[in-house]
Amino acid sequence: MNVTEEIRKEIAIGERDTRETKICFLAALVKAAGSLTLKNNKLGLEIESKSRSTALAAVMLFKELFGVEVEFSYFSAQKLYFASVKPGRAKEIAGILLPDDALTEPGLGRTFATQEEEAAFARGLFTANGSAYVPDDEGGGYHLEFSFFGEESAKRFAEILGEYDIAVSIAERGEYYGVYCKSGSAMSDILAFMGAYDGVLRLNELIVRRAALNNINRGVNCSIANMDKAQRAATQLIEAIARLKAEGTYELLDPKLKSVCEEREKHPDYTMAQLAEALGISKSGLNHRIEKILKEDGKDEGKR
Repeated sequence: MNVTEEIRKEIAIGERDTRETKICFLAALVKAAGSLTLKNNKLGLEIESKSRSTALAAVMLFKELFGVEVEFSYFSAQKLYFASVKPGRAKEIAGILLPDDALTEPGLGRTFATQEEEAAFARGLFTANGSAYVPDDEGGGYHLEFSFFGEESAKRFAEILGEYDIAVSIAERGEYYGVYCKSGSAMSDILAFMGAYDGVLRLNELIVRRAALNNINRGVNCSIANMDKAQRAATQLIEAIARLKAEGTYELLDPKLKSVCEEREKHPDYTMAQLAEALGISKSGLNHRIEKILKEDGKDEGKR
């Protein structure tokens, strides 16, 4: 079940964000989905996204933080939304947002003074091109991922998460690198780090429910396996009794062994515990008698 859009809505810029956290959020949008463009020999700054809400967030932040004109557009052929800063201040804005590289060098492009700034950057990255899946009733696995165009950017972001004991992996995926986790607990940690607390609660409820279902399924599977094992053991004994009778050696059995045979034939569906109770003996005693019966059958088999 894809829950990407739900998370994006929850981690959107809100009233509690400061100017610095808004800058970090927008910097992540530019780093992950932005590019400098050249129009009429003038540099422009453009963010493209498959998500309408992501492009609109960029429009709002560019206007609020820098007071610039921003064009919002949609290209149906590409199914992409664009937030385009008109030429004039594009290079300056890119330098403010990503002072360490201005979109060109390895790494994340800026450093962070607080955890809130790091979390805001993570929110921006996820808003730009993150994805999240949780298993539905039909099964599947947990998966949350951030995408980067450079390996160094991916490594640096993984290091930041590692500083908060959030375990993630890095994988090359064609033209980009993914920083991802595939466990419910790590996914919950990342959502909490980004401030998606409703998502954390829903996810933890799902984890608990799936754990309960898995325990039930394991119990059912174990019961089925035990039933199958008991049925096979009963069938084996009944077939042995039939062969002993056919060979004419059944009547030579010890009376205690014959009592087991008679009870089993009367109750082919009994479990070992039920059969032992009916005979008034322990399960270990019953097993011992059955082994003797099967041994007698084995002797006759050797004669055949």
